Amino acid sequence: GFDNGGSRLSGADRVPAAFAALQYPLLRYGQGDAQTKVEATLNLLNNLLGAGLLAMPRAFAHAGVLTGLILMGLVAVANRYTLLMVLQLSETQLEKNSYPEIGRHVFGQQGLLAVLAAYLLFTVGILSAYLIALADIFRQLPLF
Repeated sequence: GFDNGGSRLSGADRVPAAFAALQYPLLRYGQGDAQTKVEATLNLLNNLLGAGLLAMPRAFAHAGVLTGLILMGLVAVANRYTLLMVLQLSETQLEKNSYPEIGRHVFGQQGLLAVLAAYLLFTVGILSAYLIALADIFRQLPLF
């Protein structure tokens, strides 16, 4: 394959067959340097505190304070358990520690594609939530 400049790509620069036509850097699998601990922490915090934080007041209003706290605690326990399982798997059985690599290791090529599809759906969902929130904010301004 060739990159956008016309030079030949090495075997390490090639993307999986599912994305062969898409040569965008964000869709390349397994390329570049791994994230630093600071980058990974900031990425995790961004995902945890993003649009979900905006939905918490409404969720508590519908569920009630006691039920909301109980459900939030149960979700936190389940999240911690699955995170520890993922960490144990990635440390003991994988050379590369990433969700796509875990998906490939456990479910094969379909697992890799499922993880990439989940990334795409998650990103589209978050983008939609932010656009809806921005539209609501702009609607309240006297200019619109």
